[in-house]
Amino acid sequence: MFAADRLDHVGFTARDLEGLAHWYETVFGMTRVHVDAWPDVDDGHPLVLCAGTVCVALFRAREGVAPRAAEPADPNEHVALALDRANFEQARRDLDRLAIAYEVWDHGICDSLYLSDPEGHQIELTTYRR
Repeated sequence: MFAADRLDHVGFTARDLEGLAHWYETVFGMTRVHVDAWPDVDDGHPLVLCAGTVCVALFRAREGVAPRAAEPADPNEHVALALDRANFEQARRDLDRLAIAYEVWDHGICDSLYLSDPEGHQIELTTYRR
């Protein structure tokens, strides 16, 4: 049986591709990669942003195909990023500074912070208790 090395990226469809890319740059410190290979996002190529090994691929919503509605978000559909405790607390301070709403949940074995990007994609930041 094969084994995957890591999660490569999470793909999202966006109504406002540039606005969503700016949000990921601002909130997660991501930078655009693969521009030489995929310079034109209007021909179906993704706009890929990464911070370390965490990447998102943003696709422009296709004409005639409605992206998933932003509200109400299904809480089971989300992407989760693991953080150590120090970075989890820093994320709370950063989100407060950026005036981005979030909820913190105690899951017993971990604490999770939930926020949504401007297109309504839910993101979980989680830190496990050792």
